[in-house]
Amino acid sequence: MMLAFIPAGLTYFHVVQPWHIIILALVLGTANSFDAPARQAFVSEMVPREDLTNAIALNSTMFHSATAVGPAAAGLAYAFFGPATCFPINGLSFVAVIVALKMLKREPPLHVSMDVILEFH
Repeated sequence: MMLAFIPAGLTYFHVVQPWHIIILALVLGTANSFDAPARQAFVSEMVPREDLTNAIALNSTMFHSATAVGPAAAGLAYAFFGPATCFPINGLSFVAVIVALKMLKREPPLHVSMDVILEFH
């Protein structure tokens, strides 16, 4: 979310420089390299095993739909509001994700003692 608000501030104050974009791209790429695998692994923790195939398919559909719809929506926002407004809109979109994650009801993780692990080994 901060990686969306930082360029918003830089753009609003007309101080954005090429090195800002390079650093932000580096940090965003690093964050995405951790986020994508974690998000895919998280699917198996959110749904029962019998619904896992459907959940994976739905997750894939949402991802691919977002890659098609997202740029089109961003293009419209850019055309109507300008570039400086697109960054805060993107930043605010993270609020919905944070709220949804906070609303998830999760069971505590299963703790397995070392004796059980050694017994199976």
